[in-house]
Amino acid sequence: MRYVSENDRINALKSFISSYRYFALMNIIDDLKFSLDQLEAQDQQKTNLANNIVNNFCSNNMTFISKYQLKSFINTRFLKKSKKNNLENNGLFSNSVVREINLKRGIRNFRNFCSWSGGYDSFELLSEYLYSSLFIQRGIDYFFHQSKQNSESIIGCENNICRKVSDELGFNFPLAIASVSVESDFKNIYCEYFFEEKLSSKTTRGTASQWRMKESSEELVRDMFYFLKISGVGDNNFNYVTNKIDLDYVVESSAEKFFNTWSDSQLSSSETNLTYEEDISLSLVYDESQNNKKPTLSVNIDGGELDRVYKNNGKIGITAKLKFSEKFLSWWLRTMYETLPTNKTKVNHLKKVLKIELDERLPRSLAKVPLYSIRKRKFHDLFFKFLYAHFSNQGENRIDVKKLANFDVRLYFAPSALKKIYNIKKFQALTEEKKKPY
Repeated sequence: MRYVSENDRINALKSFISSYRYFALMNIIDDLKFSLDQLEAQDQQKTNLANNIVNNFCSNNMTFISKYQLKSFINTRFLKKSKKNNLENNGLFSNSVVREINLKRGIRNFRNFCSWSGGYDSFELLSEYLYSSLFIQRGIDYFFHQSKQNSESIIGCENNICRKVSDELGFNFPLAIASVSVESDFKNIYCEYFFEEKLSSKTTRGTASQWRMKESSEELVRDMFYFLKISGVGDNNFNYVTNKIDLDYVVESSAEKFFNTWSDSQLSSSETNLTYEEDISLSLVYDESQNNKKPTLSVNIDGGELDRVYKNNGKIGITAKLKFSEKFLSWWLRTMYETLPTNKTKVNHLKKVLKIELDERLPRSLAKVPLYSIRKRKFHDLFFKFLYAHFSNQGENRIDVKKLANFDVRLYFAPSALKKIYNIKKFQALTEEKKKPY
């Protein structure tokens, strides 16, 4: 991204971070009110909390709103009468534990955002949030895809002063050269500076930086999990874990929930599908009509009995080439011809050597074939069985080793087999995604 001046670039970064601070604080304040209502806090307790969190945590450099105005705003929100919504039981922890930890995490998240001193190159307690694509996407949804009122909450900064762009004395969000919209600049700023953590945070002597140095990154990641939960992403159960027994409980419940969700979706999606119990089957045919040319191996990949009946009709074909070393094959054929069938040790040795050679050659030929990576052993067993019989039966006739060492492989995929391959790969990808820590 290029700007008219270095000052515009710095102001754009400040505006970006300030906008996300505003977005986060609005969500956190609403969740703190919810937690206080659940705990049945008195009005005076709510007022005291509003005053204390602003006085103790908010930076004096925050300029889009004054501390006095922020205390008044929070107090009004806290004291606003609303219908009490019951806390949804998550089935893992008691409501009393959830209420207390949610309030604690809410206060910590308020501290993390309100304490930022405004430096574009010093994120203090905000690094985990700004480097998270989920957090950034939630902000983009909030500012640009929900309501016009939210889009007017974007913060614009000029030097050390920041204001809402909708305020009478507000500033515009500094756009890059050739920018098409503020939303595109939000995305580009994240990709340019935060996606690969190209813009690293400098250490300052402020209070927030001191808090950062004293706390583990694990606690700050837990804070971010809380925020993602209250903004509509993910689940907050890991925040309630205090020991190994709790951790095992949460992990096992998540795995069970994943399996139940997956199995329910599979059952509901298969109600209108014609499916078979059979696994994908492979069969290999040597094309005798090609004997005077290069040998051809035809592999039928079927998803059921009907596919096998129709043979190659209506199937999708893929061509590959299988090549053996002529020197190796010449030695193997000669040795096999000279070995008596009764010499089991020698015959088994030749089988093993051919298998090793095939295991080296076949991946080079079939690596890009859709089914190969998930049915590798089946392919190797099928090809070995055919090639051993084919090479062993050459007899004493004059052999064209060059011709024998090169095969065209033609793979025919039946539609139902392709569908099964797609479902297998999709499930594997989903499983791998679930294995990620977060």
